[in-house]
Amino acid sequence: ARNVINILSSDVVVACRGSGGTLSEIALALRCERPLVLLDFQPGEDFLQAAGQNPRYSHAANAAEAAEQIAGFLKELGRG
Repeated sequence: ARNVINILSSDVVVACRGSGGTLSEIALALRCERPLVLLDFQPGEDFLQAAGQNPRYSHAANAAEAAEQIAGFLKELGRG
């Protein structure tokens, strides 16, 4: 239940390296069409394709890059 609350209450989801819980949150974010930033994390393109068709996900190499991408997503949503 916590994952659902975290994802649905977020304007943008940022995922860092993790394990099964992180992967389930990524899948939920994609299925719920939440913008998603993968911070220094590559869960695998097969996973991303299987999880959903969300055009709003990106990869960031560091926190500064992630912050820029988050700002862009928030602007697209009219919240930035």
